[in-house]
Amino acid sequence: MISTLSLIGMVFSLALSFLFPLILAIYFIRKYKTGILTLVTGAAVFILFALILEQLVHFLIIGPNSPIAESVKNSPLLLGLYGGFMAGIFEETGRLLAFLFILKKTQDWSHGVVYGIGHGGIESVLIVGLAYVNNLFLSLTANSGQLETMKAALTAEQIEVLEHGMQTIAETDPALFFVAGIERVLTVIIQIGLSVLVLYAIRKRQYLYFGLAILLHAALDFAAVFMNATLKNIYITELIIAAFAAAAIVWIIKAKALMAPEDSVPDIQLAADPQ
Repeated sequence: MISTLSLIGMVFSLALSFLFPLILAIYFIRKYKTGILTLVTGAAVFILFALILEQLVHFLIIGPNSPIAESVKNSPLLLGLYGGFMAGIFEETGRLLAFLFILKKTQDWSHGVVYGIGHGGIESVLIVGLAYVNNLFLSLTANSGQLETMKAALTAEQIEVLEHGMQTIAETDPALFFVAGIERVLTVIIQIGLSVLVLYAIRKRQYLYFGLAILLHAALDFAAVFMNATLKNIYITELIIAAFAAAAIVWIIKAKALMAPEDSVPDIQLAADPQ
């Protein structure tokens, strides 16, 4: 049996993973009239660069036939550095290309925010949302006594996977089901901040900020992997993510003024000399 608290946590995180980016998207698109293309571009670029291209590179570098795979996978330091920089390079390069070529006519602050919502929002839905739909379905099936009926239609291998998944759910601390949703909220905020940072680099033609975005992304992912592997304390990892999200909020607010159109600045002129 899966505890009631665990089920509530699953519903909580499932709702946050879908609703938080959706509400943000509706608010910013309606308020700033950005249109939906920027949102869709953010989502599409994440899928292409993070879930397709990056995964292909992972397969080549640390795939089953790779001689360096075991060295990387068995070292939290190497795995954190490798995973962090790969994520940073691919996702930030995707942002850069999207703003330079697809969204080159809409490079104001609000489009940077909406792009980040699309990027972080689809990540939230695919990584937590869909997984928690599956977890919740399996948990409710188990609690209703229908799991054995489900097994009757599965192969031996599928049953083994199912039982392992159910064991993992049953042994997970219920609090962690709540943490997953909160983490997605923080991650969406960070993705917005990184998107605005890359757009700022383009607007100001100072591409060191693009490099900074890669480094920040890599640092966050490295911290998550390394801390989990060495300290095995998810709450320390979440505090680090929360600190990044807080910094992202400060940057997003500051960037709005830094990226204000020049024509929005009052044109103050001295009165002409009456003589």
